[in-house]
Order: sequence, then C-alpha cells, then structure tokens
Amino acid sequence: QLSANGGVSFYSGSLPFRLSEQAYTVLDATEGVIFLHVNHGQESSHFGHIYLSDSTGMNYTFSLRDNRREASGKCDFTKVTSIEGVYLANTVVNAEELETWDAHSPAYQRNSKIRRPVPRMRTVISYDRGAEWSLLRPPVADASGRPIDCSSADCSLHLHGFTADFAPVYSTANAVGLVLGVGNVGSYLSDKAGDLSTFLSRDGGLTWSMIHATPNIYEIGDHGGLIVMASDVKPTNSLLYSWSQGLSWQELQFTENRMDVDNIIIEPSATSRVFHIYGTRPAPGGKTTGVLITVDFSALHERECIGASSPNSATSDYEIWSPRDTETSPGGFGSACHLGHTIEYTRRKQAAECFNAVAFEPARFVRDCQCTERDYECDVGFYRESGAGACVRDNDVSDETARTVPPESCPRSGRYEISSGYRLIGGNTCVEGKDLRPVVFTCSYGLFGVSFTGWVVLSFILGLVGVMYHNAKPSPGKPSPFEGIGTRNFDEEAASCWQFMRSFARDRDFRMQVFDRIRSKSGGLNGAPYSMAFDDGDFGDDEAFVEEGGDFDLSDDEDDEGLDIDADNDAELISPTPSVAPIPTTTSLEEATAPVPKLSAPPTAAPIDLFDDDGQGGGTDSEPGDAV
Repeated sequence: QLSANGGVSFYSGSLPFRLSEQAYTVLDATEGVIFLHVNHGQESSHFGHIYLSDSTGMNYTFSLRDNRREASGKCDFTKVTSIEGVYLANTVVNAEELETWDAHSPAYQRNSKIRRPVPRMRTVISYDRGAEWSLLRPPVADASGRPIDCSSADCSLHLHGFTADFAPVYSTANAVGLVLGVGNVGSYLSDKAGDLSTFLSRDGGLTWSMIHATPNIYEIGDHGGLIVMASDVKPTNSLLYSWSQGLSWQELQFTENRMDVDNIIIEPSATSRVFHIYGTRPAPGGKTTGVLITVDFSALHERECIGASSPNSATSDYEIWSPRDTETSPGGFGSACHLGHTIEYTRRKQAAECFNAVAFEPARFVRDCQCTERDYECDVGFYRESGAGACVRDNDVSDETARTVPPESCPRSGRYEISSGYRLIGGNTCVEGKDLRPVVFTCSYGLFGVSFTGWVVLSFILGLVGVMYHNAKPSPGKPSPFEGIGTRNFDEEAASCWQFMRSFARDRDFRMQVFDRIRSKSGGLNGAPYSMAFDDGDFGDDEAFVEEGGDFDLSDDEDDEGLDIDADNDAELISPTPSVAPIPTTTSLEEATAPVPKLSAPPTAAPIDLFDDDGQGGGTDSEPGDAV
C-alpha cells in the first residue's frame, strides 16, 4: 500500500507476477521512483531481489537479482547522494548453490561432510537509476603507486555495504562526486581485513583510486574539501586528513591513549570543519569506557577559496565538472548526457588547498538532451539478462500484465498501450530523439471503430434523410407513402440531419448521450416501442440539437458556416405523426405475470473521426508514441 498525500489515502502497487515473499525493505524513494527489496526465500535468507517502480510507485519491474541482505532487513544498497541516479549494490553470485544447501534438512546439514558454501559477492553500480547494472572499474595503481593487475574478465573492484563489519560505501550531498568505500580488487568481495583497502572516487563511482592500503572509517567535511579517516581494525590515537581529496595525507594525533574508533561524524550538511570521533578504550577491571573527542580543523588553513564566480580560470580555486564518460565499456554516465540532460557542477579543484565558505553552494546548470536507448529501462514483464543489454521478455509474466496484447475490455479512456519492452526512466527529462515508450492505440469495436448499435442509429438517420428527400420530390399524381414525415424544405432538414451525423460520428460523449436518452425514454435499444410520436423522440443534447416539442435548433451551429439555416422557421420543418393508439388496460393473468426480460446495455463506442473538416471520410486516429 502506498500513499502520496501523507497517509490520508492509500493505493495498491503491483509486482509483475505472483511470488512468495517473506519480507520487504524500501531501499530508496528519494528520486521519484521506489527501489523495493523483496525476500523470496526463507525468513533468514541472506539475499533477495530488487524491484523498481515507475514514477507513480504502482507498477514494478525487475531491476537486480540476489541482492545481499541481513535477516534484520539491512541490505547492501547505497545511493550516491551528490549525483542523481547513481546506486551501488552487492549481489550474491552463488545464490542457487546456497538455496540448494538451505533446502536440505537440519539433520542432513549436521551429518554431511560437505560444509555450507561460502557466499560469493560482487559489487555492481547503476548510473541510470537501476535500469542497468555493471561491475565497478578497478583502480590502475595501489596506494604506493604500483600497478594493479586486474586483466581477467571477472576482475573488478568490490566494496562492503551495510551488512558487513567494515565501513560501508559513503557519500554526502554537498561533496559533489566524492564516494568512499572499503573493499578489494579481484573476482569476489573478501571479508578478511588483510585483503581490504580504502578507495576514493571523485566522479560519482565511475573511476576509483586506492588511498590507503588498510580499511578505515571516514568522514567528509567542508563541501568535500576535507577528508578525515582513522583505522577501523586496530586501536589508534591518530587520524589521517587530506585537503586535496586524496592526493596527499597528513597525520594528526588526537589523543594520548589509543582507542577503538567506532565512527567519525560531522554535522548533517557536511560543510563544517569540526569532526567528532567516538569509540571505546580499555578501563580498569577489564571493562571498557566510551570516548568522544572533537577535532576542529578550522585553524589549519587560513586561506579561503576564491573564484567561485569564474570557475576553470587560472586564478580560480574552482572547476566545472559534469558526470560524463568517454569510454565505450559497459556502464558509465554516457559521453554527454545523464538521465536525459547535461548537468554541470561548480566544485573546488582537487589540488587547491583552501577551505570553502560555509555558505558555498555548488552551482548547477542543466540542459535537456535528445532521447537515446540509455534513457529507457525495462517495462513490466521484461528484464535485462545479467543486468545489462537489451530488454527481453519475461515468460513468467502474463501477456496482459506485460501489455503485449490488447486488453480484453477497453479502458474508460478509450485507449490502451502495447509495450515495446521499454519505458522511460523515472525522472528522465530527455526530449524527442529515440522513442521506445509504449505505443498508444484507440479501441476498435467494429467497422471504422463504430459499434453495431452505432450503425443501427446511423442507419436510422440515413433512412430519415431518404424519407425527407422522397417527400421533397414525389412522383407526379401519386401521394407519398411517407406523407406527414418531414416537409418539402429538404435543404434545411438535410442540414439538420447532417449536423447530427457529424456530432454522432466525431463526438464519443455525444454518442453516449444519444444511447443514454434512448434507453431512458424508450426502455433501451433492446426494448424500444414499435412506434412513437416524433415529438417524443430524443436524439442527443437537448440544448444543442432538439428543443422541447420536437423543434430543431441549429442557431448554435458554428461548424457549418456555408449552410443557409433559418432557426426561426424550425417549427415548419416537422409535422407530427398521428398519435399511437392507447395500450389496453386489461390483460390476461398469464400476460400480467410474464417475466420482464432484462435489458443489456450497448457496448461503448470508441472515438472516431469519420469526417474531416472538408467532409471527406477518414479513419481512426491513433497516436503512436504517446505515453499515458
């Protein structure tokens, strides 16, 4: 159940197919879409799938398989808060092997010589709000500058998330592009402290550098201008800090006695230069005591950064940076556009060792781009194999749910969508260009989109025109068999019927009014009387077409300027038919008790344009590419 008005009302969301579920975790809902983790296995399962909603939060499609989780609901899933659309997650690559083991009985597991398989995890990243996932690119050198050999196809960088005992992937909104993490380079993520190092990215997770050969706990301050970290695996009394975003580091002793650092924190906006370090140290009697120490870096650099209004100039401490990727390997931001637009940020240069003013705001400049295939994600009932590539059909999802066939009943709007396998990524702002959105069709009920009942009514109108034409030109010496229906003023009557036919063919609401009034006046199309006084007939909008008493009023017709119509002579147009004989008031008992047949409503007619403005016939109007 979801609510878009603070819990006043709720509506239901739907996954693409029925599935077993043990628990849900809402991973993120800050960018106009919802990332939902669903545990499909046992309650203690350590992995589940991630589903991604559309912009309404109602329809979910598959995004990522076997995401690492804890029984408590914590998941290895992280948003890069300084750049829209970038997420990192850990996946369990041997999930099927683990499921097979867990399916065995406890007795088998206790007595088996085979031990439970060790979960093997890899880190993946999405630059397009979960539409595609790819492995992290490894750094080219270690913290000492020595080259890193990572040439095999399955070698990449892997980082720990919230389910581990090490520092998780971390970013802050005011440090544009900066991401910190603890992990290793190889085929899988290691949980051994000796294998782990500390890594930094300055471009939103696109490329990485190793900044320290051991795992650390870290924090970012001064809008990304100051990074502070301390050892995460052994007691320490010193920390490392960098004013150059990892190019160089200085050591600072912050206490006399060593302590186990649990965390380093700063005020929520991460714009200050005051850090708080807390943890524990041994106390007498074998106990431990909590420790909190504050470190203020404000006095370390007196110079304030200059040139924010003239970035990229030689005298400015600031640069213009855009999430952009020139490589052709899978993943990345794209060569020019990100989520349908180009975006540029003003941020401090890496080597400019100065501090930002607390009130500094990184400027943003946005321009929309033309749509490409990168701007689309898989629609409901489709998925990407291995998290990347073209969207393929998921056969576990029905055709109707995937919208690959017309619906059995037409929606009230009179239109339906046929999916092409893609939908625009939520929040994407691209314009024109490649259109992979679902194609919109108009419902069709019969010949030219008009129902059987519609053709019955049209036939009646055409017959009425024929009657009027016959009366206008009778045979010499022979009375008309239709005397009393219509008049000799054929032009005015034809114009009136022509206007009715145009309204009936072009206006769906007008047709529905005709059907409703016929049903209400005569008991429905299936139970209409065999004869009725023409004055009692009701053929549409009383105000626009038939006035009380059977008079036709065309004074408000603005579409037929060429017709010579005198609205004041409408009373002469029609002469009433002889009245119908009254129905006898006595009936037999059998007739009185006969069951009354139930009436069935006529099918709804879809919008159709039979007549263009020049009066020529036309077909149905469909608008491929329109999104509903």
